[in-house]
Amino acid sequence: MADQTAPPHQDAPLVLVTTQTGRPAWQVNGYAAVKALSRDARLADADPKLAHVRSEEPAVALDGGEEPIDSIGWARVLRRAFTPERVDALKPRIQQLVRDLLDDIAAGRRPPDLHNEFSMPLITLVSCALLEISEEDGYRTRAWWQALKTGNRAEAAEGQAAILSYVRNLYASRQREPGDDFVSALIAAQGPGAPYTEDALKFLTSLVSKGRETPTNALDWGIVLLLRQPDMYRSLVREPELVDSAVEEVLRLFPVISGKIQGPEGIRRFALSDFQFHANDIKRGDLMLLNVVAANMDDSVFPDSERFDIHRNPNPHLTFGFGPHSCPAARLARLELLVAFAGLLERFPTLRLSIDSADLRYRERPTSEGFESLPVTW
Repeated sequence: MADQTAPPHQDAPLVLVTTQTGRPAWQVNGYAAVKALSRDARLADADPKLAHVRSEEPAVALDGGEEPIDSIGWARVLRRAFTPERVDALKPRIQQLVRDLLDDIAAGRRPPDLHNEFSMPLITLVSCALLEISEEDGYRTRAWWQALKTGNRAEAAEGQAAILSYVRNLYASRQREPGDDFVSALIAAQGPGAPYTEDALKFLTSLVSKGRETPTNALDWGIVLLLRQPDMYRSLVREPELVDSAVEEVLRLFPVISGKIQGPEGIRRFALSDFQFHANDIKRGDLMLLNVVAANMDDSVFPDSERFDIHRNPNPHLTFGFGPHSCPAARLARLELLVAFAGLLERFPTLRLSIDSADLRYRERPTSEGFESLPVTW
């Protein structure tokens, strides 16, 4: 695995660029500019010049480029369902899952593969706990997603149909018999008539398919960042109170080293009206590309930004966005990383990679990404 570095920094906060599809756009660079426009009510997810056409099925997108959601009302719904109390209530279950998985690893073959034996199953099973579905269903939906990504045309079509059918049936069952689970909360948060049902179906479809890959890869990358600098890992063993700051540093660098969180050009937003920004005239419908990678590598905010530093504090990264468009699952993502790292440090204080980090194989295909395996020893 070649060491991945940040793209060149842009000095100007706003640069006129052409996207890969040939569309002109404003690329927003630097921490202050990205943060300011992330919370700017004059920007939205959807192009105001285009009619918002809803499809009949919540398509399972392979590239994350799904149809933009009419964001403000839907964002409020998500936050009503994704409450801090709901996420925090999952902590004992996540801790137990981590203990069980690490017990299996300790008793299993050597060297174990932390991607396939720890990161992937942990994130899958946490999503099962959130949705209150069986572990069997969790692995079934993952298998369907794998078929959709890597199978032939017939297998991909079958996988997509299975995921869509499963999500619709799950949603309908919770409408008939609501409980104290996330799906029921998502339905209740919409109010009478459930006006955001299609958005909810799209979100749940993502959650049981491609939505598991980003936290899985964040956990993998966090392990790699720590283990390819053994002194860092040993420091956390000696001072476990540093796990919180280590998690934030992993999250700061994750979009940089993985290419995830944003697309190759930035997070897409559209101007709802004409306005000026840094002496540039922004017109209604203009595409704005918020460059989170550049923001997280801004040396004026993160000194020596290319260095992985578990002591970095404060660490106000923009990996989860900022303002009304920030990620509603940020608290859950942090909790997963915190519990996973704490469990690894306690159970395997001498953990190390069993091969050179340069030899780790990282998939970078349109339909798949992440480590193929993560072999370790102790």
